[in-house]
Amino acid sequence: MSCIRAAILLSIFLISTQAFPQTGTITGFVSDSKTGEPLAGVNILVNELKNTGAVTDADGRFIMIVPLGSYSLKASAVGFRPVVRTDVIVTAGARLMWH
Repeated sequence: MSCIRAAILLSIFLISTQAFPQTGTITGFVSDSKTGEPLAGVNILVNELKNTGAVTDADGRFIMIVPLGSYSLKASAVGFRPVVRTDVIVTAGARLMWH
């Protein structure tokens, strides 16, 4: 069984939105840890928020808008082991990149 890239999302950007200062945007990219190929159809869930998540597109990218706060994200897909990234902090005006 393959696993989703250990960094869960090759890069995650946390950017606050100017129109809604109480929310932030989480964007990211998911790829196969063995081949580096982008993974489509991966479910990205915010563990602390009910019914909040996204699904990666054909290029392995996703985007979601969440309230400001600290979260853990869970990436899961059929045929892959789930991966959890903790301490994802969404703050107003912040831009954070993980590799």
